[in-house]
Amino acid sequence: MCAKDSHNNNNKRWGNKFIDKRNWKIYNEELVVRGEFLLPIDMFDNWYEELDKMNDGKKGRPYEFPESFIKIQAVWHQWVDYSIEGIARSLERLCLIPYHDDYTTIWHRVHGMRPEIKLPTYEVEAGSDGTGFKSGNAWDRTFVYRKIRRKYVKVIITADVRTKKLLAVDVKIGEVSEPKVAAKHIKLLKENGIKLKKFYGDGAYDTEIFNVIGDAESAMKIRKDAA
Repeated sequence: MCAKDSHNNNNKRWGNKFIDKRNWKIYNEELVVRGEFLLPIDMFDNWYEELDKMNDGKKGRPYEFPESFIKIQAVWHQWVDYSIEGIARSLERLCLIPYHDDYTTIWHRVHGMRPEIKLPTYEVEAGSDGTGFKSGNAWDRTFVYRKIRRKYVKVIITADVRTKKLLAVDVKIGEVSEPKVAAKHIKLLKENGIKLKKFYGDGAYDTEIFNVIGDAESAMKIRKDAA
């Protein structure tokens, strides 16, 4: 086999040549910003103002170090241990902070923190709908009862109409109000930081649900006898 044939076979084996489409300028800037996060100098500007707010009405010994400084020390603690006190000393020598904390103080403050995760907010166009069926089992089959009055299962879902992602679901047995369940779903979205941009629903949702969606755009079908 000649060298040319061998080269063609390798291309078929490994597929198309990889093309790197990354924007290296943007990627490099992201790496640089990480350094700014590890040492945000501007946090030292309001040292005493932050302490005044923290100690306002506090009982017992007042705080000596602002929470923002302790938070950044908690970040450093992921890589270094006793050296955190050395970093604080260097910041004091550079006159970036008025005084430094020792390792014992750092340990107690860092380990006493309760981290909070704030999820990013985003907008969705959501729609709700429900379906129900009466069922029974016979001869290993499920069939629908039409004339016999029995309790039935009803499923109400709320989903992102653009991405088809399921946002919330409720399963109920017996009579249930779809609009009330949808209203509960909408409130749940808001509690999780999701902003409702537009809401879709059929004529059954032409109720007080308009008060729940707030400023969101409505795409609900209006009943003919609506006031």
